[in-house]
Amino acid sequence: MISNIPKNAKKILDEMVTERIRGASYLAEKCLDFYIALVKGSLPIEEIERISREVTKLFPSVAPVYNISSKVLKFLRDSKGLGSVLKDLERYKLEIKSAKARIAETFLERIDIGERPVIITHSYSSVVLETVKKLVSSRIVPKVILTESRPDYEGIHLAYELKKLGVNYEIITDAQIGLVVREADIAVVGADCIARNLDVINKAGTFLLALSARYYDVPFYVLAESFKLHPKARRGLDIELMERELIVKGLHVRNILFDVTPNRLVTAILTENSIMKPILRYSWKY
Repeated sequence: MISNIPKNAKKILDEMVTERIRGASYLAEKCLDFYIALVKGSLPIEEIERISREVTKLFPSVAPVYNISSKVLKFLRDSKGLGSVLKDLERYKLEIKSAKARIAETFLERIDIGERPVIITHSYSSVVLETVKKLVSSRIVPKVILTESRPDYEGIHLAYELKKLGVNYEIITDAQIGLVVREADIAVVGADCIARNLDVINKAGTFLLALSARYYDVPFYVLAESFKLHPKARRGLDIELMERELIVKGLHVRNILFDVTPNRLVTAILTENSIMKPILRYSWKY
């Protein structure tokens, strides 16, 4: 673990490392809190730069950590003092929090799903949850099909949130994706990282959902804040896909956390700023 950081910053970093459920948007907010704690600890910029490099290594598949780290370092280099940096960070934090609501609004306005859509999703995405909340508040009555999302069961946690909203939901095992996707009107997922060619890195199993959706002509949408676009990844395979130990007594188990969904399987990606369609060969400047 990273050394020589203030106690409160270390606590936040530990929470980021041990988090299993809430995904990249949660990590983005915690990452910003981490840097706010570092700045308040009056560490020199050289030390924060060192820590930043170490933090990004801990989350190679999670674009928000890279982008927020880069943003914070820019604030520090351009700053006129500690006070101005903290103001910049707090302002940026508000922008991050508002992005989900803007994506949900765009989805409601631009994507025609009818009044009683059947939505299938995979893993836990706070942006997808925010979008379902927006649908419900707009008197649209969705049914949501959720995968368990093993081995951490993020889909079960999302089901509890939907239950609180009174949303009709159905949980399936990951192995049933190919059987059940044809019952859906639309597939909607979040993202941990998006490459410059619009390949999508998300919880392992997302690629299988996208393949199944394409086979049955079910539109496949990705909802993600713009800070999940990775400026250094030309394509999805440029991103290191994190693995985590999964212990089953007496057996060797491989547990790759993320997979890559090729851009050609994606109908569109909605961010708070735009709708990007890979079929139009949209890309960032190289």
